[in-house]
Amino acid sequence: MSLPDGLYDLLLTEGLARRLAELEPSRTSVSALKGSAAESLTDTITRQLSNILDDISGDDADKAKRQLELVNEFPVMLRQRLARDVASGTSESDDAIDLVAQPLFSFNG
Repeated sequence: MSLPDGLYDLLLTEGLARRLAELEPSRTSVSALKGSAAESLTDTITRQLSNILDDISGDDADKAKRQLELVNEFPVMLRQRLARDVASGTSESDDAIDLVAQPLFSFNG
């Protein structure tokens, strides 16, 4: 699959790097990320997570339950990683992770 000609402001993923490798080198330009990586990384993981969640099969209730379980696994893994980093002194706190409550409800206050 080729990329349409144009300007892009994308974080370089492994998939994108493979696609760029198929192009003539004079048609590509890759540069170091400027500024904070947080926004670019957040955008990238949001797109990927959305695709993964959409791919989960099942009826509405079962699908939502399975999506929630998957979504909560990610911060649990991060919380464990942060706990190790806090213990080693490379991070300050793991308070930023807040799991989604079960069952799924939205607050409309």
